[in-house]
Amino acid sequence: MNISKPIDLTIIGSGPGGYHAAVRARLRGLKVAIVEGATWGGTCLNRGCVPKKAWYETAKLMEESTRIHHRGILAEMSGVDIPKA
Repeated sequence: MNISKPIDLTIIGSGPGGYHAAVRARLRGLKVAIVEGATWGGTCLNRGCVPKKAWYETAKLMEESTRIHHRGILAEMSGVDIPKA
């Protein structure tokens, strides 16, 4: 990596906050570095908010499927593939 000038801003964490801060700083002409100790995207993207929302929607669909016969839909669900969900 060729660093022609010093870093203006170092951001710790590549989650939504860190990523947003880096983009805004870069748009203002700053030279930015992001330091991430784990998976790019942070806890929210990989283990927190985003996966939780997907699992919640899957659970809602499963619950709603128990009442689909009231709408004339004749079907059964046999289960959920949790890793795929």
